[in-house]
Amino acid sequence: MLRGYDKDWIYTDATNRQAKYTNLNGGDYTFLVKATNSDGYWTEKPLKVAIEVHPPFYKTSTFYIVLIVIFLSLVYLVFQWRLANEVRQKQLLEKIVVERTKEISDKNLQLEQIASDLKESNALLEEHQQFIEEQSEELASQHDELALSNATKDKLFSLVAHDLKNPFNVILGYSELLLANFAKWNSDKILYFISLLRETSENAYTLLENLLYWSRSQSGNLNYNPGPYKAAEILQKMVTELNSAAHKKEINLISEVSDPGLTVNADMNMLTAILRNLITNAIKFSNKGDKIRLTVKKYSKNFAVFEVKDQGVGIKPEDAENLFEFNKSRTTIGTEGEKGTGLGLVLCKDFVRYHKGKIWIKSKPGTETAFFFTIPLVNVGNSDFLVPEQLILLAIRISYL
Repeated sequence: MLRGYDKDWIYTDATNRQAKYTNLNGGDYTFLVKATNSDGYWTEKPLKVAIEVHPPFYKTSTFYIVLIVIFLSLVYLVFQWRLANEVRQKQLLEKIVVERTKEISDKNLQLEQIASDLKESNALLEEHQQFIEEQSEELASQHDELALSNATKDKLFSLVAHDLKNPFNVILGYSELLLANFAKWNSDKILYFISLLRETSENAYTLLENLLYWSRSQSGNLNYNPGPYKAAEILQKMVTELNSAAHKKEINLISEVSDPGLTVNADMNMLTAILRNLITNAIKFSNKGDKIRLTVKKYSKNFAVFEVKDQGVGIKPEDAENLFEFNKSRTTIGTEGEKGTGLGLVLCKDFVRYHKGKIWIKSKPGTETAFFFTIPLVNVGNSDFLVPEQLILLAIRISYL
């Protein structure tokens, strides 16, 4: 038995007295041998032989140490190679990043330059667009003004050619009748035709006056000279002036003033033109026996309101909206066939506008119509209405009264 290798005894016989061991690992072993005699008695103490087996070089500690050193060296070399490779990769990446950053920076500069150019181009385009829009608006405005001017011119020519022509034809006709029959007719009939001539002449004069006022208003050449006037005196003046026209239709003009001392700051010509047109319209659309009331009272702190109210045919709401518009107003025949131009109310609106007032209408079709307009009050404490010259005139007027 080889102690350290065999686990049990190996028995041999007379023909084979050998023990073979191969590929033993390096180390110390003890070879034990026992023998027996012919009677079968074994020796008490086996023979011992110490054996030292030297391992092959690749199984020595030195070899393992060298192998470990070589392995660690290889690991170290690989690590260093990997580290050096990573450093090279990092340097390469840094170089690429720097180059790409420079490229991106250059691209950004180019983009910024392009953006700046685009911004300038957009600014120029916006300026051009704004200029084009302004030009378009101006052209549209000029087109509207031209259309309004053409419409105004056409209506003006129509008024001159038609409405002004008719009264002159009537005047010529009545004149020819008077000339042809003056010796035959009695004084009453002659007086009747003379009154018709006067009435027609007054209508023609009113039309011419309105056309003149309107023409000056459109061209901006109308003089606006406000001054202090008693509202009651103005209404009484209009009643006196238009009484004869009202009496022909048996209409009663009534003037009502809540405050006899109410004083307005107005252009006398414009104010009387407004009242004359409104009262004439009221007479035109009133029936025989009706009443027309003229009133004036304080409207607000700085304005008085005039009202012309009749008991006539009234105005439809859809027609009332266009009464003060030149291109939309239309001529309406009065209760006794009276004709008009539709220009009077347009003038009223313009003249009220000169006074910084407003004009409006309230009507019940078939019952009544009331026109209202506001005119500034004379307020000594308000310099918006009185200039020094007017204050002097007012002082003279007060001292005279």
